[in-house]
Amino acid sequence: MYGNVITYLAGGAVAFSIAMTMVATTLSPLLTPTLVELLGSAYMEIPFWPMMQTILLTVVLPLALGMMLRTQLGSRIKQAEAIAPGIASIAIIIICGYAVAGNHDRISDTPVIVVLLVILLNGLGYLLGWLAARLFRFERSYRITLSIEIGMQNAGLGVALALKHFEAETALPGALFAVWCIVTAAGMTRWLHRSRAEIPAAI
Repeated sequence: MYGNVITYLAGGAVAFSIAMTMVATTLSPLLTPTLVELLGSAYMEIPFWPMMQTILLTVVLPLALGMMLRTQLGSRIKQAEAIAPGIASIAIIIICGYAVAGNHDRISDTPVIVVLLVILLNGLGYLLGWLAARLFRFERSYRITLSIEIGMQNAGLGVALALKHFEAETALPGALFAVWCIVTAAGMTRWLHRSRAEIPAAI
């Protein structure tokens, strides 16, 4: 859900970001093994119902609760909105730090190609998300959101699911990706704030 936080900080469409997160995350237990079989010609067995339970408890329920509180409390929740992004960022860093610490002996052996693919996946995600939104003539806030959602891929949740339902080493690629996303998202947010007045809405 770190993408939702970055969307908020970057001036994107938060409701659109939340909707995309809920749909993509809920479908992930179905789509992940399907894509592995299609692209890698390999069967991947996953603990479907335990994963769905984790997703419901860690994603769907908190998002639904947050939307309900926002609707019910209105302006009274402004103070919480000011500190919530910081809390979410700390939580993501802790999760990723735990995954990295659990794989510290494997990090030095990580092939360079894995690191390059992490960088490529993140960068292409940002670019293709922005271009796709531009193709469909989305407003700037929606372009920002689609770019962030595709570029960041909900990596923090992927790490949490890998740690809970698979072996520790399966969380390493996701942890590397999540850490890299934190770096690029910080730069992207800063750039978007600086360029907001300079980039015309038609771009």
